[in-house]
Amino acid sequence: MKVFFQHLKQTTSSNDIASTWLKQADPGSACVVTTEEQTGGRGQRGRTWDQQAALDLAWSMAIKWPVDGRGESKIPEPILFNKAIAVAIWTMVDSLIPAPGLTGIKWPNDILIRQDGNQIAWQKCAGMLIENVWKGERWDGTVIGVGININSDRSEETGRTSLRSETQTWSDISRFAVNLQEEVMRQMHSLEQDAGAIEAAYQRALIGTDQWHPYTLLNEKGWGKINAVGQDGELQMHWRVSDASSAKKTSVNQSNQLRWDWLDLNA
Repeated sequence: MKVFFQHLKQTTSSNDIASTWLKQADPGSACVVTTEEQTGGRGQRGRTWDQQAALDLAWSMAIKWPVDGRGESKIPEPILFNKAIAVAIWTMVDSLIPAPGLTGIKWPNDILIRQDGNQIAWQKCAGMLIENVWKGERWDGTVIGVGININSDRSEETGRTSLRSETQTWSDISRFAVNLQEEVMRQMHSLEQDAGAIEAAYQRALIGTDQWHPYTLLNEKGWGKINAVGQDGELQMHWRVSDASSAKKTSVNQSNQLRWDWLDLNA
């Protein structure tokens, strides 16, 4: 896949620039867009992403899916594709944290870092937003938007952190952007070669697996233990409303249905 690059000093959203490029793109090509300052970065479910100018990474990749001889897009399975991108971002963040086991994926795709020795002091470092483009019933293209707190100082913020705040080390943002593109491409290749490896990596990084923690599910407080994320992207977990009640299996289909009370990141 041929990859193009655009870098901007300032823009409202790198995803907007990537989406515009996608309208004119040839099938089987991609474009990576980065910016030093993003004034209107978007997050999941209408949230905004707070990037500090020239200190954090706003990165988007537009992909125009290749087509076969019948003119149909050759596309990956959507849920597995989302997992692959989350694994790519997690891999990049994890590679810069010196101690093992201190990074993870909060379902569906936030990247968190925790303090060494503290099992519940998780803080958000990165997030992603995937926007798909359709032509009729055909999935024509995809824009992957990634925001990563890299060199900003987040030490005084609740629920947020940066690589610099955790490592006390300054990172080269341009080099990080290139490495992220390479890792995303590597994980996309794995979709065709070894999808099981992506599933295993996502499960390994999934925060809260096999541990009982307090949650609020559909406005009901209780205790949950995460089992896995299913093929349709649903969070599979055991649920009980009190310590004494028996647990039952349940599935959560949308992230706004579940509040992670033990993380206190929802404010």
